[in-house]
Amino acid sequence: MCAFQDMLDERFHQLVLNALHLSEIEAGFWIEAEEQELSEEGVVIGHVVNFRADTPPAILKRASGRNEGYMVNLGIIDCVEDYQ
Repeated sequence: MCAFQDMLDERFHQLVLNALHLSEIEAGFWIEAEEQELSEEGVVIGHVVNFRADTPPAILKRASGRNEGYMVNLGIIDCVEDYQ
């Protein structure tokens, strides 16, 4: 993978953590899956994070975005904006 892609991946990961208001350790423990939300046309329309079913409410309340049970939709995360 190229250095720029590595930088974008790291930036994206940090933006997800910031949006969730979680540390790296908390995210590693409580998050089950992260995935892009795509439209029918394949366009990215959001980013979804699924938490473990035993995640404490206090952890879930920290997350910015639309919460639905143990799923948080963060919307679109633009990791390129700062590098233009």
